[in-house]
Amino acid sequence: TPFIIIFSENISERFLNTKIAKALTSNSKESPETLNEQMEMDLSNHLVIIGYGINGSNLAKASQFSNIPYIVIELNAETVKREKAKGIPILFGDATQPHMLETVNLSKARSVVVAISNPEATRTMISNIRNISQSVYLVVRTRYVKEIPELIALGADDVIPEEFETSIEIFSRVLHDFLIPENDITEFIDRIRADNYEIFNSKKKLPKTFKSTKIPNVNITCLRVNIDSGKIIGKTLKELNIRKEYGINILAIERKDDVIDHIDPNDKLYYNDKLYVSGRQEAIEAFHRVLN
Repeated sequence: TPFIIIFSENISERFLNTKIAKALTSNSKESPETLNEQMEMDLSNHLVIIGYGINGSNLAKASQFSNIPYIVIELNAETVKREKAKGIPILFGDATQPHMLETVNLSKARSVVVAISNPEATRTMISNIRNISQSVYLVVRTRYVKEIPELIALGADDVIPEEFETSIEIFSRVLHDFLIPENDITEFIDRIRADNYEIFNSKKKLPKTFKSTKIPNVNITCLRVNIDSGKIIGKTLKELNIRKEYGINILAIERKDDVIDHIDPNDKLYYNDKLYVSGRQEAIEAFHRVLN
């Protein structure tokens, strides 16, 4: 049409300046459809990682290590092509677009991490994520501490400023959210350090818990039994009198591939058991010391 002919140069110029166009033209000749084909999207209770730089890639490694289902959204087509060839569940797309968030079943996700460096895009993503889900745990990367209040106000649950924290803090918070045992998280951090990531923080923490906003003073976390002998090994819960002696309740026990979710007083504790417990923070920390 005459309109298209007259304004075609301006239209094409504007399109070529968009993020999608730049990614397609500068990084790969493949179309988005080709890059994203054969991706399974039947996900739930999963982690969505937006951005595959050092933070996003380390978080993906942590997720693989802990068997957490995850999917990555990345705007660099060449990165998507390279990492997809390695078996990484990664999609090409612009996460500021709501349809892209819907593609990764964000409404069914458990956690989302925005690990990009673009402040404007980050703010847009937070708003769009909250439009889809008010309950998903949302961690956001930013450059400066001064940006934290605004991002929290927009809907972020946790904001990790680069000048204050490091990549380890991001993936450790997510692993805690999935109730991965503290010792497993420490082991993974040690592996990262062994790979020469010397910039990471080396702070040692007590177990981090999920705290209910509706039930005051109740915390839930996962602890691993790291001793193979002693007064608690091989003893029944009735004999140990856990609730009276330590002030906590055992909600479930994970042993190898089995989960005991109906706790019986005659159940026993063994080395390497994962215990899902609830109680006051100080009681959980005291019991954690007993298990180690």
